[in-house]
Amino acid sequence: MKKLLSLMKFDTVNALRDSMVIYILVAPLLIAGALRIFLPGFERAVITVAVQAASAEETAVAQEVERFARVEVYPDAEAVEERVGRTDSVGGLVRRNGEWTILLEGNEDPASEAVMQAVVQAALRGQPAAKYTVEDTGNRSRLKEYASVFLIMMASLIGGLAVAFAMIDEKEQNVTRAFSISPLTPAQYFLARGLLAFLAGVVIALIGHLIMSGFSTSLAAFFLALIASAAIPLAIALLVGGLAGNQIQAVAVLKIVMLIYMTFPLVSIFTGPSWQWPFYILPNYWMFKVFESVYVLGKGAPAEPEFWLNAGVCFVTGTAFLGILGKILKKNIQPR
Repeated sequence: MKKLLSLMKFDTVNALRDSMVIYILVAPLLIAGALRIFLPGFERAVITVAVQAASAEETAVAQEVERFARVEVYPDAEAVEERVGRTDSVGGLVRRNGEWTILLEGNEDPASEAVMQAVVQAALRGQPAAKYTVEDTGNRSRLKEYASVFLIMMASLIGGLAVAFAMIDEKEQNVTRAFSISPLTPAQYFLARGLLAFLAGVVIALIGHLIMSGFSTSLAAFFLALIASAAIPLAIALLVGGLAGNQIQAVAVLKIVMLIYMTFPLVSIFTGPSWQWPFYILPNYWMFKVFESVYVLGKGAPAEPEFWLNAGVCFVTGTAFLGILGKILKKNIQPR
């Protein structure tokens, strides 16, 4: 155990000397702070209005609304309600029983309702049916939840990347030759690196989680999700550390890896349920799904079968991916 702790201490001190590693560690926290500050502003005021315009009178109202806001026209109330329920912030205006109704998602800032009422009052001025009501559709925007998912996916990767850059620095300075004659076995060498990467990732991810969500979600589910997905950041660390011979190569490899790591889960959000199956072989897709369960289901996540299914598949695919990469890159990462 002392040998492992000694190597972990050596890696920590060595990594903190590298400005690139410090930037990698701090970046997710800066992004979390910025999101926490600016996300409420994105959802605060409704600047786009979906309007029901099936008749000439309704079309005239839509044209009046267009004087004050961007307007999207829909043929019926159901289409407007569906539009309001999407992930962006769009208010709705429909006509029911001769009376206009404002539709909001329900999680907007109080200013949103005031803005919509002002727009509707101005648009209906002089119209025969100038009464209106305000209705909450109950379909909240998930912008904050999905921002949290991608932030935590990036933050949990940080520990692995810091270790990967430390490995590359050792390659450049030929420190790996010293490890080849050290009392540490290859298994202990990788275990120490893996533990350091996991612990660093947990700390950064936890701070990011608290900044974004506080205690509004289940911490137990959050830690279970981190454990289930722990193999994926380690696999990416092996990939970057194994393929790159210096920091310039590492940055180039990291650009490609991060594109794959983040893009496919993002694309899956906008892909219909019947076309999710091409993503099933990707460990990062299941990592996205398990954190999606944490933030979308909230405190009820540990009680939902969906969460445990996603966590189980994430653990299996991530571990398999790590094992395959370990065999392929064994010669590149083994101390020699």
